[in-house]
Amino acid sequence: MSLLVLLPWLLAGPAVESVAVPAPADESVVAPTPAVEASPAPAPELGPWVAPGSVGLPATTPGSADVPAASAPVIYGMPMPAPEAAAPRSGKFVYAWWAGLTLGISAIPSFTPATVFLGGRTRGPWAVGYQLGLSLGGAERYWGRGMLPLAHRHHVTGMRSFGRNRRGLVAVGGGAAFVWPLSPVVEAETRVAVRFGSGHWHLGGLIRLGWDVGHREYAPMPQFGLFIGTTNL
Repeated sequence: MSLLVLLPWLLAGPAVESVAVPAPADESVVAPTPAVEASPAPAPELGPWVAPGSVGLPATTPGSADVPAASAPVIYGMPMPAPEAAAPRSGKFVYAWWAGLTLGISAIPSFTPATVFLGGRTRGPWAVGYQLGLSLGGAERYWGRGMLPLAHRHHVTGMRSFGRNRRGLVAVGGGAAFVWPLSPVVEAETRVAVRFGSGHWHLGGLIRLGWDVGHREYAPMPQFGLFIGTTNL
């Protein structure tokens, strides 16, 4: 009887203990952080009267290629005028011709039909040369007793252009003048003029200081004048 009871247990074999297998731990998956692109610096604010291209920014229009604008300021409704062409410069030889009126201590002016400058350019802005002039009238101060109010002048002169587009002209020089027949005068002279037209012609004024040592003047006497002339400087 006891064998019959134990038979099923012997046939089934020893009990197998179940081993619990631990569940795998949940691994947290970290998504990669997307790269953040650096935003460009904001463009400077512009006033309503300044074009975008005037501050170094490219001025563009929708549907057009990025074309940088001119660097010069542009005022809306007020286009900047184009610069005038400078007076031409050609060669090393420089000439000038002047004619005008001169007034001295006498009430009668002197007329100068021709004053001629012949010279050459230096490495700088100056041209240096010989100036020969002829004038007739009361500004020469002395006449009568066989003397004529006629003077011829011989100066060493430097001349140059100045100012915007070289529209200004200045000539500075000095030397000797001789009142007819040969009464010597020591002189210094300055001319300042402004070009007009093509740039060769100019209009200006002069101041001259002369000491007539031939007539034993006690001090130099001034002369003032207006002239018109032309030059290739």
